[in-house]
Amino acid sequence: MLEKIREELKEAAEEQYRIFSAGLLPGTEGILGVRLPKVRKIAKSYVRQCNGEKNLFDQWEEAYHNGQKFFFEELMIWGMQIGYAPLDREERKQRLLFFVERIDNWSVCDSCCITYKFMKEDPEFWWEFLRPLFGNQKEFTVRFAVVCGLDFFIMEDYMEEFLRILESLSCDAYYAQMAQAWALSMCYVAFPKQTEKILAAGKLADMVQNKTIQKIRESRQIGKEEKDKLLKYRRR
Repeated sequence: MLEKIREELKEAAEEQYRIFSAGLLPGTEGILGVRLPKVRKIAKSYVRQCNGEKNLFDQWEEAYHNGQKFFFEELMIWGMQIGYAPLDREERKQRLLFFVERIDNWSVCDSCCITYKFMKEDPEFWWEFLRPLFGNQKEFTVRFAVVCGLDFFIMEDYMEEFLRILESLSCDAYYAQMAQAWALSMCYVAFPKQTEKILAAGKLADMVQNKTIQKIRESRQIGKEEKDKLLKYRRR
């Protein structure tokens, strides 16, 4: 099955799009240049062909253990299929835990996270799954947890804890901090008073503080007067 996926990806690859993608993902190797809608289509089609058979994921994991090098788009398909396949939540949890440790760039992380709509359908279970990942020190494991948080948990029941977690994140890797700022800016749009308290407290790293303010000020959902007010929290 993995050989068929690779063949289809190679047929869909575009050289100019590969060059474009490589510019957005410095240091990422093995980019074929397949557009995201096509990647999603391939991911879904092979889940359907397998009728959700678990051995599809066994193949991915065995290939990894056997030292196979994956193309960027193959890694993305693997992660997306965890969201698309009809797995029970315990099986999905175990497959996801294995996959998350293999994420090595922001694009695979973010494109897979938005696929995991099952988290919104069973929030208590999946919030418990995410909790320990926030405290991880691996750049893309932390980013994964934060992006899932901003995608599915910016709501009343989780806001207090999510904000507390975002304020206290200890991973200082670039893409983890960028996700932290992005999440705080999204929290501000939904819960401005609670989020402003974090900016006022001054506990965030300088880059996170300033990037959060920048992203809030870029939002079309925030008025000019409110945007200008936030400048007092910006660090020099």
